[in-house]
Amino acid sequence: MFLNKVMEIKLALAEKMIGGFKKGSIYAIATRPGVGKTHFCMSVVNLFASRNQKVLYIANSISEEEFCDRQKAFEVDCGNNIFFNEIYSLDIVKLDKLASEQEFDLIILDPIEIYLLDIDLGELKEWAKKKNITVLVSKYLSRPPLESDRDHPVLSDIKFSQESTTDKFFAFVDVILFAYKKAPQSKISLTVAKNIYGTIGTTIEVNK
Repeated sequence: MFLNKVMEIKLALAEKMIGGFKKGSIYAIATRPGVGKTHFCMSVVNLFASRNQKVLYIANSISEEEFCDRQKAFEVDCGNNIFFNEIYSLDIVKLDKLASEQEFDLIILDPIEIYLLDIDLGELKEWAKKKNITVLVSKYLSRPPLESDRDHPVLSDIKFSQESTTDKFFAFVDVILFAYKKAPQSKISLTVAKNIYGTIGTTIEVNK
């Protein structure tokens, strides 16, 4: 059993919110530190694996040992349909070589920031479409202004060191999801901030 029933239902709702994970598209999960960015990515990994689809998880913030250890929460071991690679430098040629080792249905870049030193988002989008692969990236959100009392993120919280990269993120990422907490002890809320395939603003509560 890849997913417990509650998580399976929550992911089904999240998938419905965005109109499914489409091949050739780029999806993003954006959170503030400690909210559940990697946990969401791993949940999607297991959603795909439960459907006998192959996933490559590329990370620079989590080791293979930690990744496999956290897989225990999903009652599934690494291997078979789930592949992990800890990489700190990645360009489109290397990504293409990694992707050619299996017929992957999903590739995750967690988090995306460091990889954009060598991969342009427009280049990544073109590659995803050419290979017909779903890409999920994670992104840390900047803190809201000190004078702000809002509890939910907004698109302006997504920033990169270069403004041109921020512009490309909004141009080439097809669906952006925010995960956030309204209060430290509250459940995690998942909301659609951008969706070229449907509506935005839909929110559900998920368990971490």
